[in-house]
Amino acid sequence: MTMEIQSLVIRNLIKNDTYTRTVSPHLKREYFDNDHAALFKVVGDYTRTYNCLPDKDAIVLEVNSSPHITAAMLPSINGIIDTVFDGKANKTDWMIDVTEKWCQDRALQLAIIKSVEVIDGKDNNLTKDALPSILQDALNVCFDKNVGHDYFADAAARHDFYTRHDARIPFNLNILDDITEGGLPDKTLSVLMAGIHVGKSLSMCSMAANNLSDGKNVLYISLEMSEEEIGKRIDANLLDININSLKTTSKERFMGKVGQARSKSQGELKFKQFPTGSAHVGNFRALLNDLSMKSDFVPDVIYVDYINLMASSRLKASSASDSYLYIQSIAQELRGLAIEFDLPVVTATQVNRTGYAMSDVDMTNVAESFGLPATADFMIAITTTEELSKSGQFQFKILKNRLGDTGNFEKFVMGVDYYKMRLYDVDAKAQTLTGTGKSSKPAPDIPVMDLGRNAELTDKFKGFKYDE
Repeated sequence: MTMEIQSLVIRNLIKNDTYTRTVSPHLKREYFDNDHAALFKVVGDYTRTYNCLPDKDAIVLEVNSSPHITAAMLPSINGIIDTVFDGKANKTDWMIDVTEKWCQDRALQLAIIKSVEVIDGKDNNLTKDALPSILQDALNVCFDKNVGHDYFADAAARHDFYTRHDARIPFNLNILDDITEGGLPDKTLSVLMAGIHVGKSLSMCSMAANNLSDGKNVLYISLEMSEEEIGKRIDANLLDININSLKTTSKERFMGKVGQARSKSQGELKFKQFPTGSAHVGNFRALLNDLSMKSDFVPDVIYVDYINLMASSRLKASSASDSYLYIQSIAQELRGLAIEFDLPVVTATQVNRTGYAMSDVDMTNVAESFGLPATADFMIAITTTEELSKSGQFQFKILKNRLGDTGNFEKFVMGVDYYKMRLYDVDAKAQTLTGTGKSSKPAPDIPVMDLGRNAELTDKFKGFKYDE
């Protein structure tokens, strides 16, 4: 039966243009046995090269001249050629359905074989943790009938997308919302980069609290802090209580404030801690499925604190010695999770050793792997200086932005309340030096964060002051 289906597939690939264009993206050489696989490659190469279906003479000539086909294989392959060219093409819709079912069966068979190899230790790259992903990929095989977006026919739907107010998850921070055209879109990976104890977790907790206040469902995954510590930061923000005063706040007052926060939001916030270095997207996928089934909870956005503490679902831990490949693989898996569940994922990373001593970092200061910014859709560096810290501010620098127009805000400052675990917008005047001081001419627009780090600028504009 398998031999007959393989011959039917190849027959329709050379005789039915509609069928060929529909199924070709989903067919894989490993689905076929040796002889059919060799013929499938020849037919596919011809079709891609000449953008048309081949005739028998062309295929025979290509087969006989192929360096990948041995003399011992020729009699069998020529017999298959006679069979497929002698028959007629089948009904298109029926043949597509038959091929889809065959591809699904073959994908599952091959996944089981691969899983056995992994279990037996015969695969040097994959671990047993990759088994759910291997089987899930096989079960996800299907022929997507959607051939893409039609510019003219789908114009109305495209306009609806542009004008939808719920198409993005807003930060509720003006500059970030402006440069992302309203916030985080679904199917994207955003990364915050900062040094140790600069503000990665604070920033993500603040953003998560804003999302919850907007009525969004938020999942916060930690591979570092405990669930109670995450809750402590969210409490300080949402309940408007100094984080150091939470332990002295009476239970009655605490629960009253929680009730007030509950009444103001229709959203839910779940946080889950995983062991450092051992959790991967397979664990996150299982968590999402459990939350959906057991708690009827489907997140609108996921925060992962943070990516360098994750494991890869596909590569063995020994591969971590090649940090570029390992972290890039994790980033791709995390972005794939965002696409699979149709939501934005936000995570963080650290600066490298060079970046620790710098107050103005760039992409070259990403720790461990440049593959991370290559994969991310949106990336921000967060730094601080002694001057900024005294003013209660962070410097934000946009390193990569696929989400909108960065405009004049490649660098900007955000207010930070360490005791309430909260980011907030500063007055627009605080972004630039606007006073006139001793000079009769307006001062040029010098970013606040550049003052104090640049001695020349500091001396030059010593007479200026910020407008009150």
